[in-house]
Amino acid sequence: MEPTGMNPSMTLTSSPDGKKRILLIGGGHANVQVLEMLAKSLHKGDNVKITMVSEYQHSYYSGMLPGCVARFYSDEDIRMDLKALCEYYGATFVQQRVNELCPKRKLAFLDEGDPISFDVCSINLGSITKGSEVFSNKGVDVILTRPISDLLQKIRVFESGLFSAPNTSSSSASSSTTQIDIWSVGTGAAPQQIAVRDSLDIVVAGGGAAGIELAWGFRARYKNLAKKLNVTVVSAKDVITPAMGRWVKSNVDDKFKEFGMRLIQDVQCVSLDIEKDAHSDRENRVVVLSDGQRLKYDLLTVATGAAAPECLTKFHFLEKDDAGFLKVTRNLQSTAFPFIFGAGDCVSVENATWIAKAGVYAVREGPFLAKNIMAYIRGMKMEEYDPQTGFLALMMTGDGEAISSWKGLSMSNSLMWSLKDKIDKGFMDRF
Repeated sequence: MEPTGMNPSMTLTSSPDGKKRILLIGGGHANVQVLEMLAKSLHKGDNVKITMVSEYQHSYYSGMLPGCVARFYSDEDIRMDLKALCEYYGATFVQQRVNELCPKRKLAFLDEGDPISFDVCSINLGSITKGSEVFSNKGVDVILTRPISDLLQKIRVFESGLFSAPNTSSSSASSSTTQIDIWSVGTGAAPQQIAVRDSLDIVVAGGGAAGIELAWGFRARYKNLAKKLNVTVVSAKDVITPAMGRWVKSNVDDKFKEFGMRLIQDVQCVSLDIEKDAHSDRENRVVVLSDGQRLKYDLLTVATGAAAPECLTKFHFLEKDDAGFLKVTRNLQSTAFPFIFGAGDCVSVENATWIAKAGVYAVREGPFLAKNIMAYIRGMKMEEYDPQTGFLALMMTGDGEAISSWKGLSMSNSLMWSLKDKIDKGFMDRF
């Protein structure tokens, strides 16, 4: 229901042809569900036109991303073709970036071309990597995990420069080879002969669930490509919160020990440097930690959490929290304009700021978002989103198993991986 005391510019309008124009900004986990549910639930009498604007044609499902890194899935398995989805559901897809939003005029300005008019808008833009200023523009061997849409391509660019064909003159590669498809997954290309390196050092900055799963994914991806594979996770705090329980912590610790991986906690990555190798003429790239430690790396992946997308600074007159995230009510409406909705990483939900910036919440917000947009355009009462505080979490370990976490209980086995695989594929099968 619309709040009282609104001025006329804040009420629901329609285009000159009488159609209500719904603009979806971003193709994240919530907005793809809005597209699906609106297309299936709206009737001719609703007289609605849906437009989705996204910088990327493909949207990747974050729940399956570590599994793709581990080469359990191809690119196609974990991505949604937004253009094809829009065509299927009778919506318009525009592959551009919204660089400015003017709610009072109900206009979205793009990088190129005419602005898009709207009557109702849903923002689901994801996030960027928190603290990225420490790591930005440092070369292909430093990869930020957010936004996730180009993460896999960044990994392949890194690999194309690191791994070489047999008989290479590089001092870091051995004469033995292995046949592997690190470049060909999802492309149809044939596996290639790759020279096995003597050593490979992977550092993951960020010890949340995403960072740990990625570290396990990289171990699975590269375990046959180096005689000595060193994978280290650096975390500013304990990787397992007390709420998750000691059984989860025990299972995570056991996997790190089993894989010979290193976990450094209560420190931060503060800078990057280059130093002379003690045993050769090579120069090593190092990440400097807040306690003075210096870690050599061939690949540094940054999974330090979420920061607000920069474009939100040009979404005028919308209220944001201190971190720059769009403030929304429990109805997932902007606190400033009731015809603007938002979900996922880019929002801060009123009285629920504890919600993690994780794909699982964007997935759960999607149905509420769709139902409330439909209710709004029909002038009906909306439903409050009640974020779930306890849910089954499943962490891929990269060895055909997964670790579960539910109300302090935890299991680590292949059955948990089968369950996670089934749940994730079930979501993707919709798109």
